[in-house]
Order: sequence, then structure tokens, then C-alpha cells
Amino acid sequence: MFFQPSDPADALLDDPFELWGGPAMAGIIGAVFSLFAWFLWRIGRDEKTQA
Repeated sequence: MFFQPSDPADALLDDPFELWGGPAMAGIIGAVFSLFAWFLWRIGRDEKTQA
């Protein structure tokens, strides 16, 4: 735990998830949406070439 002795209410936990958890979750959610969009684009492209 990190904190300034003059302001202990502004403490930070020394935890990797606290530091990287938010960006990691945003990246995972973004990757899932990107893969879903790519999959839909791929299906649409394949249907156009077969028609």
C-alpha cells in the first residue's frame, strides 16, 4: 500500500489488477467486439461471392 503520510485518505494499493485491470478488460471487450464484427463482415463477403 502506498500513501502520503500527510494524506492517508489518498492511498493506493500495490496490486497489478488495480493498475492494469481496467485497461485489460477494455482490451478484451474490444477484441471480442472486433472479432464479432470481422466474423459478420466475412460472412457477408462470402455470401456476395457465392451469389
